[in-house]
Amino acid sequence: MRKFNLGFSIIELMIGLSIGLVLVAAMVALYSTQAASYRQIEALARMQESARYAFEIMGYDIRMAGNWTCYVPGQAVPANYSPTNYLNNPANNWWTHTARPLFGVAETADGNAAGDAGFPADFSANALRGDTVMVLRASQDSQHVEVGPAANSYILDANAIPVNQVIGSNFADGSLLVLTDCRFQSAVFQASDIGGAIGGSDYSIQHGSGAPPTPGNCQSHLNAGGSCAAVGTTQDVTGARVYPLLAHAYYLRNSPRRYANSNLNIPSLYRQALTTSGGNANTTAEELVDGVIDMQVRYGVDTSVNPDRQIDSYLPASQVVGPGVPGANEEERWRRVLAVRVTLTLESTENNLATANQLYTYFNGANVNDRRLRRQYTATFGIRGRL
Repeated sequence: MRKFNLGFSIIELMIGLSIGLVLVAAMVALYSTQAASYRQIEALARMQESARYAFEIMGYDIRMAGNWTCYVPGQAVPANYSPTNYLNNPANNWWTHTARPLFGVAETADGNAAGDAGFPADFSANALRGDTVMVLRASQDSQHVEVGPAANSYILDANAIPVNQVIGSNFADGSLLVLTDCRFQSAVFQASDIGGAIGGSDYSIQHGSGAPPTPGNCQSHLNAGGSCAAVGTTQDVTGARVYPLLAHAYYLRNSPRRYANSNLNIPSLYRQALTTSGGNANTTAEELVDGVIDMQVRYGVDTSVNPDRQIDSYLPASQVVGPGVPGANEEERWRRVLAVRVTLTLESTENNLATANQLYTYFNGANVNDRRLRRQYTATFGIRGRL
């Protein structure tokens, strides 16, 4: 009886193993490709989301720059309109300079703005490359209060505003506030104290001229048409509103976080915001978006001798205050700005995403050759009340 061998021969086994290895290698390659594609798509999506968020936050501020809550559709606010500022030396701080509610500082070539002429001192030591844009306006995002009875006499007789409420608002001793009656009469002042009942109202906002707080008021009377150098006239402002003064500066600085496997901090878009602490006004830094390595800002300017509310050129901040823009002073030239164009350059915080190394030159001339993803995003914002 003839016997037959059962099972696979060595040749068949080797062929089967080879086919299996090819299939496994193909699956591994497919998985690796899909994983790399997923990481790329995720990084791009995050950069796009970061850019959209940054433009949403910045855009609202820029569009509302110089808005003192009295904008009426179809009725243009005069280009030179600004509230009477009763703060001490308002031009000394960017966050009190209401005569210049929108302005910027050109790019700092050395990557650190400390010592650069004209750069705000409160955050210059931390600022990186890229332009800076600053906005002032009355904050309609938070709760306001209305002026109550006896407002027709408080200006001459006292240093306090009778209001309907302060409980539940974000007003505090030292807050910088805007009083407006929406008849193109408004005043910027500092609350020296949130007080009690006065003139038939349950609450009051004190605005004395003594120190503290800082920067303080130049006088206690908020007369219509007055100033720190002259006393105006009494005005009945019953029903007027009091809003917080909002001041935001957008710039780049290093975040406390670092890139993976690196000693380098991740650059981020920051917002320097006006706050009140200990009864005094100051500013604090707020991180908005990480991975922002550059910000370029161009200002759409009406350069016509006779303003026609048409954008003639997009200029950097250094040229807005130059001889090519009409105006007797810096404030008048900045009021010629009708729109702001912002370009953000973002990079992925994760490396090894691109298929090949990419050469990139940083602000200081240093070259990097890595596989991070980088994209530029641009948005243009028109300023309401100027166009």
